[in-house]
Amino acid sequence: MKNILVIGAHPDDEIYGCGATINKLVQDGYKAHALILTEGCSSQYPNNQEIAQQKKQESIKASNIIGYQSFYNAQLPDMQLDSLKHIQINKVIEEHIQNIKPTIVFTHHSGDINLDHQLCSASTLVACRPGSGVHEIIFYETPSSTEWGSGFEPNLFYNINEDILNIKLKAIESYQTELRPAPHPRSTTKIKAWAQYRGCAANCQYAEAFYIYRKWV
Repeated sequence: MKNILVIGAHPDDEIYGCGATINKLVQDGYKAHALILTEGCSSQYPNNQEIAQQKKQESIKASNIIGYQSFYNAQLPDMQLDSLKHIQINKVIEEHIQNIKPTIVFTHHSGDINLDHQLCSASTLVACRPGSGVHEIIFYETPSSTEWGSGFEPNLFYNINEDILNIKLKAIESYQTELRPAPHPRSTTKIKAWAQYRGCAANCQYAEAFYIYRKWV
């Protein structure tokens, strides 16, 4: 079975990082699942249950647009993964690996400036160690977190057409609590411009860029 697991620290990472590629792979017959570690609200919107509920609905809507088979939020504390024991984060991911049995896992680049992203990436590597059944570990880039000089040097580009890019943009627009106006890098205008920039490197109109950390064939 062609199972993919996308692991992110916060709701919307599963869209910004690889939404178009996942939609393309789903159309090609893969089953894609998303695991988000934190609730994504308690730091940005403390004690705001209305926003928390809104974000929950936004994530479901966005995942349906992309074509995720399942979406699970572990509800760990937002922007506070460093307050947890490393083994606690590992366990959440390991349980998902065991249940879904993915052969391909997408997660954050280990050099992201967001500490939650770094810890998510580190725990993913532990959970996907040899014997886990995972054949490929792929790092995605996240707008405003994967900075120049962070060490992200893509060696994999997925060619995406305009229709698929528009599906990603529609999913991003579902996250009204996270969407920002241009020229912010998480605006739809800049996401499209970045996809075009990555397309230049891949000799196509639009692309998403990744770094293959490990691949067994």
